[in-house]
Amino acid sequence: IEWVLSTAESNTIDDTRYVTSADPWDMAEADYLLQEALAVYAALCRDVREPDSTLMRLLPLSGLRVSEACGLRIADLHPPDVSGGSYVIDVRPNEARGVKGVADRRVVVLSVGTPMLDAYTREVYPTLAGFRGSASEWVFPHADGAPVKRRGVAEEFRRLRKVMGRDDLSPHACRHAHATLLEEAGWSLFAIMGQLGHESADTTQRYVHGSV
Repeated sequence: IEWVLSTAESNTIDDTRYVTSADPWDMAEADYLLQEALAVYAALCRDVREPDSTLMRLLPLSGLRVSEACGLRIADLHPPDVSGGSYVIDVRPNEARGVKGVADRRVVVLSVGTPMLDAYTREVYPTLAGFRGSASEWVFPHADGAPVKRRGVAEEFRRLRKVMGRDDLSPHACRHAHATLLEEAGWSLFAIMGQLGHESADTTQRYVHGSV
């Protein structure tokens, strides 16, 4: 599956979390079953209508909470400066919208997600905003102009659970999968902790080796 196997070039991940890397999909020691499950998941997400499709594919590539993804603003999304680089997302806690966390953080999207986000922002997003005749401040806008709702995303996950036969498929499982991929790519526990927005390394330790 292209979403899983394509990668621009090999670099090195370090603990700054802002350096583009060879994606963990390409590592021989990466969990094969996890890769296979994510490949099937991504392929099925393409059948989901936008903007939910891109949002759902973004979750295991970024480790975002579903509430954080739903609440992303265009100003929070930063494309790579160089070819083959990664998008960076500013996550800004907003308790009124149900976003956990006590501090702002920056999240790096695995570089295999760059073509997906490029296509979405250039081709899909303008058509969604066009339904209302003007651009939306939200990355994933609903038809009524508000950001997509967690309830709608949850319904799509329920549908995919039936198709995949996986009762454990959920947005939270995508965060666990992301943590495992980063660990296999050589990220330190504390780097993963910062990426996921955890306050405790003990919490992060429970996330690694999760699966979708």
